[in-house]
Amino acid sequence: MASLCASAIWAEVNEFKDKITELNRRLTMNDLGGYSGWEVANDRQQSIFALNLVPEGFPEMLTSIEEYVDGGGYIYRRGSTHDRDDLEHLCPVLWKQIDDLFRKQGED
Repeated sequence: MASLCASAIWAEVNEFKDKITELNRRLTMNDLGGYSGWEVANDRQQSIFALNLVPEGFPEMLTSIEEYVDGGGYIYRRGSTHDRDDLEHLCPVLWKQIDDLFRKQGED
């Protein structure tokens, strides 16, 4: 059981890492210094660079793994249907982990 939990966590970490790698590539191509330029990018720039990485309107999910998971949980619980659909499509590993967690809580 513990190995399943650990593998699920690593799957989320790898999904986040892949997104950060792509974000770093986008920022570097636009002379913003790679991922280190993410924090200094303005809101509009962050929204543009985060397109198709996380649901629109939630670029802060790319700030850290904690923000990624917290943002996913927020969208799952309180997001619009559109936001939830985006999360499921753009972050399938995170979506599955959150969905499994809430389904188990509902069964208890």
